[in-house]
Amino acid sequence: MVVVDKENFMGGTGIAHFEHVMMADEMHGMNRVYAKVTLKKGCSVGYHVHNGDGEDYFVLSGMATLDDNHERTLYLKPGEHYFTPS
Repeated sequence: MVVVDKENFMGGTGIAHFEHVMMADEMHGMNRVYAKVTLKKGCSVGYHVHNGDGEDYFVLSGMATLDDNHERTLYLKPGEHYFTPS
């Protein structure tokens, strides 16, 4: 498993801790990221869009706040998930 810390990921704050289950080349173009991502309180991933790919968020602990294309704000609790399509 490849583990990487990314500071200010996509313009976010703090450190996003990635534990990659599979790397992009192992998924043969079917996906780009398959990882457990840990964000400590106050850390974030910056706003970004998905063109040609989607992303699924599944919350293990804590609370996640998602900006859905500036149209609505979602608050996810442990056990909840959200898929953002292309």
